[in-house]
Amino acid sequence: MRTLSATRAATLLSAELRKWGIQLAGLQEVRWPNSGETTVSNTTFLWSGRQDGHRKEGVALALPSTLTSACVAWAPVSERLLFARFRHSLGHVSIIVCYAPTDGTPTSAIKEQFYTDLEATFYRCGKNDLKIALGDFNAQTGSLRQTGDTSLGPWGSGTPNENSDLFSLSAEVGGSA
Repeated sequence: MRTLSATRAATLLSAELRKWGIQLAGLQEVRWPNSGETTVSNTTFLWSGRQDGHRKEGVALALPSTLTSACVAWAPVSERLLFARFRHSLGHVSIIVCYAPTDGTPTSAIKEQFYTDLEATFYRCGKNDLKIALGDFNAQTGSLRQTGDTSLGPWGSGTPNENSDLFSLSAEVGGSA
C-alpha cells in the first residue's frame, strides 16, 4: 500500500496491523490533508498532513483504539512530523513519526526546516522518556560504525549520504534531550 488516500486503504491497513499483532506503526505518505484523529476498524489514526489541502506527504501513527487512553498528548508538527506521548508502567514513551525530504531535494531550506523541527520535537519529549523515532529518514546508514556511534546501531547498508549525517546529528540531540 503506497498511501492511505485510496478508498478502503485505512481499513485494509487496520486488518493487516491486527493480523501481525503490530501495536504502533509510524506511517509516511499518508496523504491526508490537515491533521486529526480518526478510528477505522478499531485502529486509531493520529495524522499530520499539509495545511494547504493538497494530498501530498503526511505522516500518521496507527494504534489499537484500546491504547488511546494511554496517550497523554499528541501534536501534529508538520506534514513530515508528528509527536505523541504515552504513559506506560515504567513512565512515559515519546514517539516521533518522521518523513524526511529525499536526499535529492533541490531546496536545502526544506531539509533545514525538517531537521530544525525534528530537533525541536525531540526537546518536547520528557527528560526521562523513552524516545522512539519511527519513519523514513531517506538516509543510507552505511555499514561502518564510527567510535562512539550510539544512534544508528550495528546494522546498516549502502553508502552514507547527506541525510545520514543530518539524521545522526538529530539522533544525538534526541538522545540527550
